Amino acid sequence: MAAVLTSAEAAVLSHLSAGLLWGILDRAGGHIHVLVAGPSSHRRPGLVMHRTRHLPLEHRAECHAIPVTTPLRTLLDLAAILHPTRLRFAVEAADRLNLLDVPSLNAMCDASPRRRGGGVLRRIAAEQRGPVGATKSPPERLFLRLCIRRGLPMPKVNARLEGYEVDFHWPDANLVVEIDSYTYHRSWAQRQRDIARDAHLKVCGHDVLRYVEDQLLEDEDAVFTQIEAMLAGRACLDP
Repeated sequence: MAAVLTSAEAAVLSHLSAGLLWGILDRAGGHIHVLVAGPSSHRRPGLVMHRTRHLPLEHRAECHAIPVTTPLRTLLDLAAILHPTRLRFAVEAADRLNLLDVPSLNAMCDASPRRRGGGVLRRIAAEQRGPVGATKSPPERLFLRLCIRRGLPMPKVNARLEGYEVDFHWPDANLVVEIDSYTYHRSWAQRQRDIARDAHLKVCGHDVLRYVEDQLLEDEDAVFTQIEAMLAGRACLDP
């Protein structure tokens, strides 16, 4: 707060610091990022000054009584400095927190057509309105994006089946795919529940394949060779 107030009259918290404040980033580094409209001669250790010619009132907000860029302006600023993977996580977090308004974000991008990262931001935001937006974790989103990229038929996402919620379900193939994250599947009790659920689904006639995120990142071809073989065996893939 002090960094913002002592920087300039028109200064607001921005970029990585704003992302952390809004909860769309989980870390922001050791510096505080501040956006100032117009020139500024202020210099302070640990403070990163960003300048803009114009900072409209509709791009400003307050969060916990701290002047800050709005969530959408924060995403636009982050698009210029973040790797696309981390930007995607920020957009997904904004969506989960009900901070994402895709039409308004597109309008903001349209108003700054030459801004770095704007095109990537628009594509990522558009995904949130499709099946990817129905996922509940980064590993699930990664898996579904890989399905789209590889041209697989779209599964049902987080669907109810035999009294359980399953991550991905291809009804025509009676195939279930579970993507485990280390956050929710690391305990022995959770693994026992997973084993019992998989056994019940198999008794009911469903095939179950279970993967962890590392397999998607390090052995994608092997994972999808199995899935594609299962779908092809049930005639769910085009010849």
